[in-house]
Amino acid sequence: MSPDPEFKRSLEEIKARLTPEAMIREWGKEPVQKSNRLWATCPLHEESTPSFAIGPDPGLWYCFGSCSKGGDLFDLICARLGIEFMEAVEFAAQRTGVELPKRRGPENKREEPGLALLARAEETYSKALKGASGRAAREYLQSRGYEASTIEAFGIGYAPAGNMAGGNPISALLGGRGNATLELAEAVGLVRVGDRDGRPYDFFRHRLMIPIRDERGRTVGFGGRIMPGEEGPKYVNTPETPWFKKGRVIYGFDRALGHAQRSKQLILVEGYTDVMSLHQGGFLQAAAVLGTATTEAHARLVRRSGAQQVQLLFDGDDAGRKAAHKALKGLLGLDTEIFVVSLDDGNDPADILASEGVSGMSARLEMGRPWLEFMIAGLQPLSGSERVRGIGEMFEMVAALSGGLLQDEALKGIAAGLDYPLDVLRTEYRERKGAGPRGKSAPGQISGATMVPMAPASKEAGQADHEDAQTVKQLENRCRHALAALFSVVLNDPGLFPRVRAVLDQELPPEDPGRPLFDAMASLWDSDQDPSLDLVLNELGEQPIRAKVAGLLATFEGDDELTERTGRILDDLKKCRNELKILKVNGRIREQEELCHDTQPEPVRRKAEGALEALYQDLMELIRCRNDEDPASASAHSNLAQSTQV
Repeated sequence: MSPDPEFKRSLEEIKARLTPEAMIREWGKEPVQKSNRLWATCPLHEESTPSFAIGPDPGLWYCFGSCSKGGDLFDLICARLGIEFMEAVEFAAQRTGVELPKRRGPENKREEPGLALLARAEETYSKALKGASGRAAREYLQSRGYEASTIEAFGIGYAPAGNMAGGNPISALLGGRGNATLELAEAVGLVRVGDRDGRPYDFFRHRLMIPIRDERGRTVGFGGRIMPGEEGPKYVNTPETPWFKKGRVIYGFDRALGHAQRSKQLILVEGYTDVMSLHQGGFLQAAAVLGTATTEAHARLVRRSGAQQVQLLFDGDDAGRKAAHKALKGLLGLDTEIFVVSLDDGNDPADILASEGVSGMSARLEMGRPWLEFMIAGLQPLSGSERVRGIGEMFEMVAALSGGLLQDEALKGIAAGLDYPLDVLRTEYRERKGAGPRGKSAPGQISGATMVPMAPASKEAGQADHEDAQTVKQLENRCRHALAALFSVVLNDPGLFPRVRAVLDQELPPEDPGRPLFDAMASLWDSDQDPSLDLVLNELGEQPIRAKVAGLLATFEGDDELTERTGRILDDLKKCRNELKILKVNGRIREQEELCHDTQPEPVRRKAEGALEALYQDLMELIRCRNDEDPASASAHSNLAQSTQV
């Protein structure tokens, strides 16, 4: 389905204001002009030789190195930050100041009532904080030094106790403005139903209410802090709901994102009030992971911030160290420096800011240790089985690093820090990790010939001798080159699609990885739209072949007339296929010749001789077709048929 015109215009405006070149420069890459392309080391993986190309179209990029990725601006942002397409669009829109049209998809319609109720709950709690029942909560916030502007910015409120005037304020909303239902209020985690009387009551009661917002600033849940002097858990959070999943939210990230992008630094702390205190003190790049181990979703958000340095600010006690360990695990695969700052004196950020000021907090942040050094320091006092267990945990962290070089450097650090022989440590690491490299080996460099891979044709090679097998391989490569070139031609001149459609359709079986690209082009053409680059990319959606499209254009040299080039490509493809058929028939002839040997039973020989006669006829017809198409090749291959006969 094509995007609505307004949304498409927004995408084009974003790409006009922000280019792949500008993005990689922000990520520390300096492209160099060579021929009609810009070249740089790839921002998506480690390498020393530039393999990342932009152009000839300045809006497209492709990596000829190990990652083999490519696409447009949004594909680059998705790949670098580990986010989805719409998140990349929103990221780029925020960077460029382009206002996106409001989406009205079915998913948004389903989500909006829940989000609307959560927003109303935030308003209700905020109003209660300012009212008579919120006096104790206001006094507590004042005693902790929180300013009115901070309370307002973070939307802090109060949930009255059930026996207070105005108690159960959320239950009171049911059936009122906005038609909030009991089912919806239960679904978003705001209301429970009593087991005895079946009456609804508020989930949060007599607690300081802290809205939890997603990266877009939408309230998706709440954290409720117990009031001073009360008994019970210090914090109660919204349970997991379709709107709130702890593993997908970083508290305060909506407010920290822009500052992290500008400073290239992100501070991750333990809890809500730590974030509030740091923001009030001017450390606006602070956010919190809410006491859970970092997940892949958290890592995507951190990538989105573009932070080149992440500082984990945690208590120095056992609980704080465990929290730091959990926070580390999901972040080690990021291409960023990670430091750990331990608050060993038992003070939290609010205490430090109150007693030492901004300069004191800055000094502590500057004293952060690299994550590996922090982990090693925690193991040094241990011995025996405790140390062995700790090293095993370290191995898990090392395995999470993004490349073999980084993993080996980490092992060297562990060996030096714990005074272990490096070769012993490496052997133990490999045994625990399992034989061979983690995951699939990286593919080698690729060319236009492999942009549109075909289903392997191994039978032809298997039926020929070694020499023919080599020839088959060469011919198949030529076929791949030809198919890639045909796609390149159409992407540069969509009007040529009808000329190549039948050939592509015949050459690409349903299971072929290049088939989705052909299907996208055919679908557009059949709906009276040219298969232009933008429309093809949109039609492909999130399919892996998107990257190959960019690669096709990156390897395209458009110096000659495209119509003439198309004719030459089609001719070459036809010749290749004919030669492959000849080789296949040759292989079958050799098989039947073996069956004609005197050692074979008479019935077998007679059947083989009949098959040979038919195969000779097929071979002569194929050679005749080849010679008709290319008379110059006739003399070069005139003895082929004779050489195959007994």
